[in-house]
Amino acid sequence: MNDKYVYPDIDVLQNKFDVKDQDKLERLERMLSGRRLMELFQDPLEGQFDLNHLQNIHRYIFQDIYEWAGELRTVNITKGNHFALHNVMVPYFEEHVTVPLREENLLEDVSGKSDLAQRMAIYFDHVNATHPFREGNGRAQREFFRTLSLRHGFQLDWSKASQEEMIESSKQALAKMDPTGLEEILYRCMYKV
Repeated sequence: MNDKYVYPDIDVLQNKFDVKDQDKLERLERMLSGRRLMELFQDPLEGQFDLNHLQNIHRYIFQDIYEWAGELRTVNITKGNHFALHNVMVPYFEEHVTVPLREENLLEDVSGKSDLAQRMAIYFDHVNATHPFREGNGRAQREFFRTLSLRHGFQLDWSKASQEEMIESSKQALAKMDPTGLEEILYRCMYKV
């Protein structure tokens, strides 16, 4: 696969620091994106909970690291057995996330924590299936749904779920069309504010 996002001859993402060592880039990315996520924790980015909103969140988180922060990827990617085509992500996101969320008035009629976790898990799965960015999808997605949960008086504490658990639940949701694991994680991470 021809991947314009990586340096020629090495599988390291091109970055503003010209770091070509994967371990160093990962440490730098964690540090800088972590700072931006702390800022968003204090002052979340408002939006329409559409693809543009998710792009703005991604841009904010990764603005210090990648020139393409917030831009939709233009290459196909694979994550395990999941193959994410770049040319179908916009219509897929529109059909499975933006339009239904608008029709549900951003889940305004939820009847509590359990209902919110259940309904958000379905959308979480669809956003995850889209995988709109070359890197950083998980962090942007978690912030997107944290911001949505705040509209309903709940905070999401993602530290209550391990990365491995998130990955396994996401795989289960994609492969078996069963977001139960995601729902359980959302419920556990959610608390009233």
